Amino acid sequence: MTIGNETIQLRLEDRTAWITLDRPPLNILDISTMQALDAVLERALSKCDFVIFQGAGPQAFSAGAEIADHTPERVEKMLSAFHAVFRRLAAADCLTILPLLIGMRAAAHLILTGQQINAAEASRLGLVTRVVPDDKLAVALDSLLEELQTLSPSVLQLTRKTLGGIHFAGFAKQLEEVEHVYLSELMQGHDAREGILAFLEKRAPLWRRL
Repeated sequence: MTIGNETIQLRLEDRTAWITLDRPPLNILDISTMQALDAVLERALSKCDFVIFQGAGPQAFSAGAEIADHTPERVEKMLSAFHAVFRRLAAADCLTILPLLIGMRAAAHLILTGQQINAAEASRLGLVTRVVPDDKLAVALDSLLEELQTLSPSVLQLTRKTLGGIHFAGFAKQLEEVEHVYLSELMQGHDAREGILAFLEKRAPLWRRL
């Protein structure tokens, strides 16, 4: 079964959900795309054992959230839509958090510097488990699915749930705290607003010293 709208495509096949972000070239997530993704997840998660996310086009999986949706009049709606996706994934035991994957030191470095890394570095850090050439990706993915499909779905689900319970028990509260800091502190400051405006105006930002 294939379902789609203008920005998100869903294919359900053999208890596997293939979800495609369909806004090439960079598959940027604006508010409507986030809402569509949440709706697709709501429909798909109860019908599948595996979820595969992919981006349309060869350039990028996704460049992240739309910068224009961070403006004061839109940021609260954007954050609500964005975090709704993560809350739904967490409820389905399909979520992990960057510091738990690669450690606090490496996570802080990436977050604070905004450094871009290649696939080899992502593998070295533990952000990804396997790296294959682009032209071998489909074969490698099919092989992994075949391997997982030989295992007990109920045991896999219980294992994910147990791991989530151990590592993400406080996720909902932590996400609320992050939202509060983002909306009530970060976005109320000069530099956050200036950075967004500078990006949209294609100029260097003028930071305010403390």
